[in-house]
Amino acid sequence: TSPNPRHIPLLHQCYQARRKSNYFELAGSIGVGPVWFLFVVISLLTRNNIKIMPFPNSIRLIFAVALVSFITSPSNAALEVIGSGYGRTGTDTLREALNELGYKTYHMREIMKGQLLSDIKVWHDQIENDCSDVEALRDLFERGGWTAALDFPTVMCYESLMIAFPQAKIIHTERKSSEQWWNSASNSIMIIASLFPFNVLHAVIPFLKIRKAMLNSMWSKVLGGKNITISDDDFPLGYKEEFIAAYEANNARVRKVVPRKRLLIQDHSKGWTD
Repeated sequence: TSPNPRHIPLLHQCYQARRKSNYFELAGSIGVGPVWFLFVVISLLTRNNIKIMPFPNSIRLIFAVALVSFITSPSNAALEVIGSGYGRTGTDTLREALNELGYKTYHMREIMKGQLLSDIKVWHDQIENDCSDVEALRDLFERGGWTAALDFPTVMCYESLMIAFPQAKIIHTERKSSEQWWNSASNSIMIIASLFPFNVLHAVIPFLKIRKAMLNSMWSKVLGGKNITISDDDFPLGYKEEFIAAYEANNARVRKVVPRKRLLIQDHSKGWTD
């Protein structure tokens, strides 16, 4: 069930900001900046009462729209919500809820659906370099017009994204227990690329080959820098204790580094009323 944003103060703030910006986003989607959008609206509303331009209404409107189209361009979107929870903690449920509230939500599902090769390359580089290129991260989300971001690989760089987008709120998803998270993750996102026919596809399709390299770097980083590959015979079962420790450490670090006023802890098992 999707949330009623009024039940969650932090999400309600995001929701209200999203509602207020919808008019300007509509203008931006057709190449009209907020100032010129207001100008056109005022021109239409005032009509002959206030002579903004000394021409008939039809000529005035045509001139205004032409001027707007010539001078302005859409502004880049800004990330408003950042997910800090590992995959398999309800990130896809949250993605659907945020999309229903009007966000354009970035998720591993979107990377796969859109075959976002350039994004995969950015993430691979960022993970290898401790998410040090804040500008590259900002450009990735602004270029794509994303207003919310969740799941792997986003969670690997959530602290850098907090710097890149200082007004963004952080939503942290987690499972009822670490064991529950492990049972879910180890039977899905950790193994799917190594199962037939996906293992063959990851070996021959360029996009998936680079994605596999990113996954190797990502899981290695999660495990503290160990040099592992998803093709290893003992992956992931041989690393159960270390994965659970990393999951718990991430949950603890989020609570430590994210200011309380920017943070919402969300456990879907408890519903949306907090």
